[in-house]
Amino acid sequence: MIFFVGALLALMGALDVISAPSAKVSNSSPVVSPSVIERKLSIEEAIQNGQKTYQFQSRSIPGIGVISDPKAFLENWQKEAKQDQKK
Repeated sequence: MIFFVGALLALMGALDVISAPSAKVSNSSPVVSPSVIERKLSIEEAIQNGQKTYQFQSRSIPGIGVISDPKAFLENWQKEAKQDQKK
């Protein structure tokens, strides 16, 4: 009797595994956090408006940042280096 119940449970378990649809995970597109999207949109809007700072809010978490311009930073750094050499 115990063997019959065990065999029946094993058979039912095997049928469940066979009949259950397999979960296929496709990694075709990366998942992007909503806060990253909000930040990117805020930066693009600030650039279009000619602003050097941006603000965004995602899920009650505010974000504030400064848009950097690498070319302007390099030019400013070179000017400061020339001024330091003159001293």
